[in-house]
Amino acid sequence: MKCPQCRKDYEDSFEFCPHCGEKKPDVPKDSTGQSESQKPQGEEDVILGQEKKARKKPFLIVSVIVLLLLIGGAISGVLITVIWEKPPSAFGLGNKSAGEATIKNLMLIKEDEGYKLNGSAIAGKDGMLNIHLKITTDKTSETRTINRELVANEVSDINEAIEIKGRAKKGVVSKVEYEVYEFEIKDYPTDTV
Repeated sequence: MKCPQCRKDYEDSFEFCPHCGEKKPDVPKDSTGQSESQKPQGEEDVILGQEKKARKKPFLIVSVIVLLLLIGGAISGVLITVIWEKPPSAFGLGNKSAGEATIKNLMLIKEDEGYKLNGSAIAGKDGMLNIHLKITTDKTSETRTINRELVANEVSDINEAIEIKGRAKKGVVSKVEYEVYEFEIKDYPTDTV
């Protein structure tokens, strides 16, 4: 036993410390009937170590679960952002008319190297169709005029590569609008005899 006063060891059977004369403290007994001083050396450390391990195990499990939930939430957030905020790959622009010309199913489609304007046009007479296109990106907007020569009563395919330039080139297309600006009918000279 260790003296609480002078911290020197002495026999458990003594009532007083032989070194300083301090009275032996009352030592509570555990469930086995042994006092703390009667336990074999290191047993207390083993018991305390087991208690500490038992307390650490639920904490470790909870920590791992929380960490997995945080990682799963972060991955889900990234996936949702990518899916929901993905820019459209095609813009349906519909049908419009000007004079005797009609444009049908006009679309601006995203391709690897820019955009392509697809659709068809038809007119009752020969002429030149002018399409005014406005492309808006998250950076700016730009306009284009596309000219298409039409032959009377023949369907003409519109298949035009659209290169976005300047500041708009680095942006993401968010809106596309168009107007059939005008249709100029060709006047053919008449033969005179």
